[in-house]
Amino acid sequence: MIDRALIGTTVASGAVHVERGRLRLFAKAVGLRDPACFDLDAARAAGYPDLLVPPTYAFTLESDLPGRRAIAEVLGVPPARMLHGEQSFEWLGDAFAGQTLHVSARITGIESKKGGLLEAVERRTTVTHADGRPVANLVSVLVVRHG
Repeated sequence: MIDRALIGTTVASGAVHVERGRLRLFAKAVGLRDPACFDLDAARAAGYPDLLVPPTYAFTLESDLPGRRAIAEVLGVPPARMLHGEQSFEWLGDAFAGQTLHVSARITGIESKKGGLLEAVERRTTVTHADGRPVANLVSVLVVRHG
């Protein structure tokens, strides 16, 4: 069983620089069609200062934090027993390549399922600009299998 005292624990926090090359690679990998996300000329023609960060890119930011601990390590669970359960986001403002964003993720819930055979761990992540303006709120649920 996962220690319920972990609820409220910040599991990752810090600044992440949004790199143009990473945005292009992400856009290609997920098949984005909006050229503002991968073509600098198109982004500028659309009135943006640089490549536009697509909302789904926000989920990659936490993994770019220097010195972050893997969620499996925080929970004390072997990674092989974890599954991605669900994911959602609320997009609150545009972000662009070249900016530095602040990312903070914390465990907000742990729920037992199937008589304790499974546990669902909810993690909420906020993404803001350096000045505190919101970019996105993310929610992800990991499912941990016991036994």
